[in-house]
Amino acid sequence: MDQTSVKELAEWLVERAKAMGAETAEAHVNHSREFECEVRRGELENLVEAESNGATLTVSKNKRRASVQSSDTQRDHLNSLIDKALFLCAYTDVDEAYSLPPYDRLAFDPPELDLFDAEFNQWDVTKKQAFAIRCEAAMVSFDPRIQSNGASFSTTTGYSAMANSLGFSVALATTAGGVHASGFAADHVKDGDLNTGRKQAGGWSHQVRFADQLPDPKELGRMAGADIVRLLGSRKPKTGRYPVFFDATTARSLWRHLLTAVNGSSLYRRESFLLDHLNSDVASSIITITDDPFIQRGLASHPYDDEGVACRRSEIVSSGTLNTYLLSTYSANKLGMTTTGHAGGTGNIIIQPGHQSEAEILRQIDHGVYVTSLSGQGVNISTGDYSRGAQGLWIERGEVAYPIMEFTLNGNLRHMFKSIRALSREVQPGWTILTPGILIDEMAVSGL
Repeated sequence: MDQTSVKELAEWLVERAKAMGAETAEAHVNHSREFECEVRRGELENLVEAESNGATLTVSKNKRRASVQSSDTQRDHLNSLIDKALFLCAYTDVDEAYSLPPYDRLAFDPPELDLFDAEFNQWDVTKKQAFAIRCEAAMVSFDPRIQSNGASFSTTTGYSAMANSLGFSVALATTAGGVHASGFAADHVKDGDLNTGRKQAGGWSHQVRFADQLPDPKELGRMAGADIVRLLGSRKPKTGRYPVFFDATTARSLWRHLLTAVNGSSLYRRESFLLDHLNSDVASSIITITDDPFIQRGLASHPYDDEGVACRRSEIVSSGTLNTYLLSTYSANKLGMTTTGHAGGTGNIIIQPGHQSEAEILRQIDHGVYVTSLSGQGVNISTGDYSRGAQGLWIERGEVAYPIMEFTLNGNLRHMFKSIRALSREVQPGWTILTPGILIDEMAVSGL
């Protein structure tokens, strides 16, 4: 299947559903081709190539709706799928909040965002494997103590289409590529110390839309190696309240919590610590968060959301003030509001960086924590309570003193976002959330 055929099939599904009695219908059809090769110690260890199709149909009748999906996209089979969807409608509850999106918000003339790279499909297995091997070699050569967990190279080519009974129909072709290297090193310390017999693991990843955006494999491997080595000799920090710097990797998780809290499904279920906070201060005045779905070749760029609503560039947070929720048509109807074009998620999230380097920010810390990784699921979006295991570096008099591990960070997201004192000017590329590192004034650290 290609871009044209998935669009034609989505249109056919809607037309057939309407002809068979549906009052409204919305169809999604996709085809993807995936590749991944994994190498270890310079040899190919695993190779996966797969193609998949999918079709999803949502129909409604008398304010009752049902959704069905199938990986079989043959029209004979899909006819029976439409029958099933209409049959199920009779047994679902009436849902006054369900509707198709407003006609005037649909993306009938979507912009071209340059999201498809034909070159990725021209790379053969040997070239992709060689890229991963060079990453792995650079990682293990960074330090003789490093052993490889492997490196991988992956690509995805996708064609997706959607259509609805309002007469809307669009299709999109996308590509993506990713490279990852990971390893570990034995943590040799004296007997009886915290890390006896332990190994420190780390790695690095990068994602792109186009082949020419890929980083130098040697540089990515060196970054993976540095991530591993900097944790050797870790010990527990002393329990106390300290300034905490989240590097870009861990800062991304904090912004995901905020985005979840302002998502419509969390709000209408009343499961958000930011409920009723629209147009209120939710973060430090130095925080501005932009959702930009229109970046050319952007990892999260898309001209329309999962309902076909035209996307918009918007500032979710401006100087600490929450400007908008993230709403689909359904969540907007539940809240008595209007869709913001966020069915299926956001575009590229950009956190406005600061003016100081990371090193300059760290020099302001007398005693504190630099967080490099987080573990555990101790985040309650309803209340904002935050408690996660962490690993990182101990900062003393503005300098990295030694690595630390097996400690817990405790706080509340509402207070944490308002207590952000500084953002670095360095932003880590290769992700859908583009953020600098952030310094929070103080958090409770549970260690020794």
